[in-house]
Amino acid sequence: MPALALFAAGASVSFLFMRWGPGLTHDSLVYLGAARHLFQGLGYTFPAQGTASPLTFYPPFYPVMLSVLMFLKPDPLFAAQVLNAALYGTGAALVFFLLLRCSGRRAYALFGALAVWGQRDLFFIHSMAWSEPLFFLFCLLQIYFIARYLGTRRRQDLWLAAASAALGCLTRYLGASLALAGAAAIALMGRDTPRGRIKDAFSFVFPALLPAALFMTWNAGVAGDWSGRQLAFHFPGATSWAIAGRAAAGWILPLAWLAWAGWIAVIVRGRGTADRPGFAAYAAAVCAIACVVYAAVLFSAATLFDANTPLDERTLAPIYLFGALGFFCYASTRANAVLFAVLLAISQTTVAAHWAVGNRSDGFGYASRAWRESKLMDRVRALPDGVKIYANLPEAVYFFTGRAAVPLPYRFFPSRAAVNPGYRAELRRVAEESAAGKAVVIYFDAGRARAFMPSAEELETSLGCALTLRESA
Repeated sequence: MPALALFAAGASVSFLFMRWGPGLTHDSLVYLGAARHLFQGLGYTFPAQGTASPLTFYPPFYPVMLSVLMFLKPDPLFAAQVLNAALYGTGAALVFFLLLRCSGRRAYALFGALAVWGQRDLFFIHSMAWSEPLFFLFCLLQIYFIARYLGTRRRQDLWLAAASAALGCLTRYLGASLALAGAAAIALMGRDTPRGRIKDAFSFVFPALLPAALFMTWNAGVAGDWSGRQLAFHFPGATSWAIAGRAAAGWILPLAWLAWAGWIAVIVRGRGTADRPGFAAYAAAVCAIACVVYAAVLFSAATLFDANTPLDERTLAPIYLFGALGFFCYASTRANAVLFAVLLAISQTTVAAHWAVGNRSDGFGYASRAWRESKLMDRVRALPDGVKIYANLPEAVYFFTGRAAVPLPYRFFPSRAAVNPGYRAELRRVAEESAAGKAVVIYFDAGRARAFMPSAEELETSLGCALTLRESA
């Protein structure tokens, strides 16, 4: 069966590519640390200030899944590798199944799945310990169940779509876009009467948002914070838009633009087929709505809630997924579309394979050899238990050594782009504790990108001596 073959191939390629485990960034380390705490029975916490504290900045479902897989092997990195590989294979099979429902043609579904799911950015994201791969799964499930509900009006499909959206919200806060997009699709294309459509939309959106709302209410009760973010206006600057432009340009690859142009001509001038136009039309419309709603929610989040939200390949990937999948769903009822699906599949998978071959020799981010063989981490492990640790990369210290570290004082708060009024006083306290031998300050040159923390030069000036625990990584 092609779907099973796609699952096996996708999962195998993804697992083998992550020879050093999935790539790690700052938030990856938080996810894995939270999963470790869940596995150890410490709750959904992370040592953000040197002691275990409730984790509010990230929704819990991805760390929960990792903690469950840790029963296979008590290593969160291995759990992330297994989960990512399974999700990549599952996503390929789901895209195939969706396109098969749209077109009724196995060849079209197969090459369409390779073209959509074999794109370089999606493959890269599935090689990182991020929550996005799990979020993509719920995106695909919601598209399928909403499209099927619009065609059949079966309540079972409505509840399954709501469950998919709810789990998406518990995986990423931006998953609220799934609930809003599903409600919009139902209100616009649901039952015949406007009253019935509005009723169904509310029947969907309430259970879709309820679990995330309960989690945020729990956050407020135990930590006094809904989501680790505060309402403040901070319009994305020119740099953010330039990064977004480069990410979007990467979707239309040099090897693929002729195939895209040719396919657009087929859609505009070609004749449709009689292969299941109802489901295909609904799926394409749901994808289009989801694309617009996600973009709006992402822009709102970056503007009002988190100034540190990057508009890059990672955050924009759902827009590509919704857009490309919707395009293939819409084109599935057109004659002679298989040829262009083949061309796009070849171009996308070729670029992804070329990228993968060039990046397989070492791990990404904190999974790289430099971090795995860090001599500074050995020195940290040897520190006496009572010594307080300050670091510009406290997540890395905790992940590699198991020692809780306190972040260096913030010059400004990145999520709000607001100056920290107590910065100088906090820096003096670090200097005093260091001079008294009560604390050590660890600085990684790899953390220079964290402009919201003091530089090594500023620390040396404040401490009155050269940093003794410093390493280029």
